[in-house]
Amino acid sequence: MKKIIKILGIVVVIIFLGCFGYFLFLSSDENEVGIEGETINFKTPGFIVPIMKGSPDEKIEMPESGSIGYKYINQDIFGEKGDITYYSRVGVYRVEASVSVPADKINEKFQYICQYMKDIYKEKDNFYDNGLVTTDAQGFLIYNMGTDDGATGISVVITLNDLENKIIISAEYIY
Repeated sequence: MKKIIKILGIVVVIIFLGCFGYFLFLSSDENEVGIEGETINFKTPGFIVPIMKGSPDEKIEMPESGSIGYKYINQDIFGEKGDITYYSRVGVYRVEASVSVPADKINEKFQYICQYMKDIYKEKDNFYDNGLVTTDAQGFLIYNMGTDDGATGISVVITLNDLENKIIISAEYIY
C-alpha cells in the first residue's frame, strides 16, 4: 500500500512539474496577449489562471465547447477600470476585456490601445494589420489585426462602442 501511495505521489509531482514547465516554456513573446500589464499568455494552462490572478469573480462553464471562463471584474486595464475574462480548454485560447472610458477620453484611449497592441503584434511572425475595418451608424469603430500562420494564428479585434463609452478587446489564439 505504501508503495502505491509513493508511486501516485511521484506521478502527481511529475504531472505538476510538467504543467509548470509547459507554462514556463510557452510564456514566450509569441504567446503574449498584448494587453498592457497582462501576465497571462495564450496557452497558459487554465488551472494557472486562478493561481496567478486569484479567485475569479465569476466562473463561466461552457460544456458545449469544453471551455471554462475566468472573469475578473473591476480590473486596471490600460489605465481604466474594466472586466477581463480568460477562456481556457487546456490552455488559455481567448482573452476578452471590456474597458469603461469617460466620453471625453474615449477616442484618445481607443487610439492608444490600438497603437499599443499594434506595437506588440508587429513584432510577431506573420503580422497583419487590417486597420480600422468598420465604422457604422451606431457609433462602433472596429480595428482588426493579428498574426496569420496559415491554419493557426491570433486574431485581435478592438471595438469602440460610443453608445456605452466602452472599448472591447478580444484576442483569440486560433489553432
